[in-house]
Amino acid sequence: MPALEMEISETAQALIHSRQNVSPRRLTEPAPSAAQLGPAEPDIPAPERLVSLGCALQNMLLSAHARGFGTGLSSGRAMRSARLRTLFALTEGEQPACFVNIGTVSKYKPQRPRPGASEFVSSL
Repeated sequence: MPALEMEISETAQALIHSRQNVSPRRLTEPAPSAAQLGPAEPDIPAPERLVSLGCALQNMLLSAHARGFGTGLSSGRAMRSARLRTLFALTEGEQPACFVNIGTVSKYKPQRPRPGASEFVSSL
């Protein structure tokens, strides 16, 4: 099996795994997100578009979390595959970024210890 096909398969397995841990009730399929990085009107630089996409995704995740849902993003090398572009009818200039998974949580990951601010902040 070619490497990209294996990556697509691994991404599909990761989606299945994430769906087992976050059981969607309201959103039955992962929602793809994409950035329009080709020519656009008005002329906004691609890095600004990516920052805007990241902010929008973070707001979606925070909003869902505030309503008691579990969230997660799925991505990988398969996001650049021709099959994915065909499946979601992406046009030239549109770049898929990730899938957004929102649902109810069936099991939680253990809490990680949070470092104190003095461990990563200093003053001059």
